[in-house]
Amino acid sequence: FSALGEARDALTLSSRVRGHARMLVVGCGGLGQWAMRLAPTVVASLATVAGDEVKLDLYAADLRLDQLDIAKQCGAKGVVQWTNDMGVEDVEQRTVSVCGDKVDVILDFVGSSKTVSNSLQVLQQGGLLVIVGLFGGTFEHPLPYIPLRCHRIVGVHTGSPAALRELLTVVAERKIDSPPTELFEWRDVNKAFQKLSSGQLSGRGVVAVAQAE
Repeated sequence: FSALGEARDALTLSSRVRGHARMLVVGCGGLGQWAMRLAPTVVASLATVAGDEVKLDLYAADLRLDQLDIAKQCGAKGVVQWTNDMGVEDVEQRTVSVCGDKVDVILDFVGSSKTVSNSLQVLQQGGLLVIVGLFGGTFEHPLPYIPLRCHRIVGVHTGSPAALRELLTVVAERKIDSPPTELFEWRDVNKAFQKLSSGQLSGRGVVAVAQAE
């Protein structure tokens, strides 16, 4: 929700300039699914300077085809598979063929060397990359491209209490369905982390912590 908040101004500007805004969600796990489900509601609250509604074209990228199928159910207009053996030129060609052009905003819920490099390759002039995921790593990127392409990179970790209250209100009023959730007992916490790290969770994993006696 905070990542979408960071993207509001960029989406509004892109919609006003181009008539619509293209947003790509990278990583279709639990957080990515939440973002896709919440995006239409967040965008509905935006307006251009002329008072027009912001038109959002939502897309998704992931390594796993099953996650991309879920992304379609979450409202993605198109999906693109980014495999580990693809170079950035191949990523650009495949992504542009799905999205119709480079995208205005990217929400990266993976945050790896590969996803950041791929994202910058398919980001539109003046585009915004919001990095949320903590997968880790490093990446090399020609620094002149940042000012020449007017790219902005923002990191989002946690939101504010005010953002949490807004999120709870949105979910309550709009009745947005949450992503699939798998519940684990506290004794199975290692199993939960194993499934998370191996990509076996299709949505969110929740660990139930027993109350102290």
